[in-house]
Amino acid sequence: MRLFQRHLDTAALGMSLVEPPDRATAAHLASCARCRRDRDQLAVRLDATRTAARAAADAAFTPIDLDRQRQSILERIGRLGAAARVLPTSSSTRKPVSAKSLAAFRKCCSASISVGAINAVWYPFSITA
Repeated sequence: MRLFQRHLDTAALGMSLVEPPDRATAAHLASCARCRRDRDQLAVRLDATRTAARAAADAAFTPIDLDRQRQSILERIGRLGAAARVLPTSSSTRKPVSAKSLAAFRKCCSASISVGAINAVWYPFSITA
């Protein structure tokens, strides 16, 4: 609820459905019939949307399609067999970092951070209207 606002906005009403409301919101809901009604209507709309989304997903993914996908996955697993293998990553082929290259990297990072900080401070003053 904002200063000088008599009722809760949709965001505050929605958050009060998701998690316990803060003290001010709870007090307002307890004393304001309009906000309680709006919150209840929002809950009904959200529930209807959730139900419609589930129905659309069930219609899009029929049990036959899901069984076919499950069978395809099981066949792929069967073709691979039980022998697992470890895939190489870049860390297994990485060379150790020398102190000299690490120092150069740190200098580059420091310089970049410094330039960014200077730009952040200077840029607002360099804009001409």
